[in-house]
Amino acid sequence: MLLAGCDGSQQETPQRPAGVRDPAASASSGDATHRREIRFIVDGLEFDAVIDAPDTARANRWGVLLIGGGLGNDIDWTTPGRIDNAGQSMQMTITGETHADAPLLSAALTRLGCVVFRWSTIARGDPLADQWPIRATPRTPAELLAQTRGALAALRGSGLVDHDRIILVGHSLGAARACTVASDDAGVRALVLLSPAYFIRTESTPRSFMESGMMHGADVLRERQISCLILLGSLDTSRAVNGGAILSLAGAPGYKHVNITMCEGMGHHLGPERGGQIGPIDPSVLGITAEWIGAVAQSR
Repeated sequence: MLLAGCDGSQQETPQRPAGVRDPAASASSGDATHRREIRFIVDGLEFDAVIDAPDTARANRWGVLLIGGGLGNDIDWTTPGRIDNAGQSMQMTITGETHADAPLLSAALTRLGCVVFRWSTIARGDPLADQWPIRATPRTPAELLAQTRGALAALRGSGLVDHDRIILVGHSLGAARACTVASDDAGVRALVLLSPAYFIRTESTPRSFMESGMMHGADVLRERQISCLILLGSLDTSRAVNGGAILSLAGAPGYKHVNITMCEGMGHHLGPERGGQIGPIDPSVLGITAEWIGAVAQSR
C-alpha cells in the first residue's frame, strides 16, 4: 500500500533546541516520561543505553527499539552543527546548530504508552570516543548486528515490555539490521524502516553486507509477512537507498502488508536538506510514525 506522501515544504528550516536535551523532559505531568540509564554487554564490550518509559497508567507493554544508521551512532542520533577536522570547520546542519533525532522519536512514541530503548554503538572505553563523529573505532556489520540483538535482549530484560510486543524502528543501515533481526524473531510484530539501505537485492550490495549475515528487507517482508511502514525522502541521493525500486513494491503480491510513504522535500535523514547540510527529522515524519505504531499497538 502506498500512503499519501508527507510534505516538508513548509518545514524547510524548522527550529529545534540545540544540543541533545530530551524534549520529553518538558512534557506535562500527564505525559511524564521516566528516563532510565543502563548499560549492557555484547562480546565483552559495554554500551550505554537509555530506556524512556511512560507512566504506569499509560504503559501498554509495547517496546520500541530505535536502531541508528550508518556504521555507528550516539544515544541521541546527534548531528553536530559543525565539526572541526584538520583545522578546518565544516557546517553540518542547515542552521549550524546541533540537533538530535532519537529523543524526538522517543517522545512521540512514549506518549502512546510505548517503552523506547536507544543506545550508543560507541563502546565505553573506546579510545576514540571523544572524537565522534569524525573518528571512532570501526565496527563491522556483524558486530553492529550483534549489538542490535544485545540491545533487544536488554529491552526485553527490563521487565517493562512483553516479549512478543516488540516494534523495531531502524534508519538506513539500521533498517537493514532491523529486518535481519526480525527475520527469525517471532516476538517482533512490526517494523518501521526509515530510508532503508540495501532493502532490495542487487549486484551493488557490498560483499561485507552478505558475509555478515545481513538480510535484504524485501526478502524478509515477503517471507514473514510482518506489518511494515517504510518512509522515504524524495531528496535522498544515498546510493544504498533505491527509492524507485522500493516504491514499485507498493501493492505488489507478497507486499500487501507494507505501507510506503514518500516524504517530499526531505533527504536521507527525513528532514530538510540544503547543499549537503541537513535539518532535524520532520514533524510530519514523527506524526506518521506515531500514528502507525499507535494503530499497531491497539490492534493486538
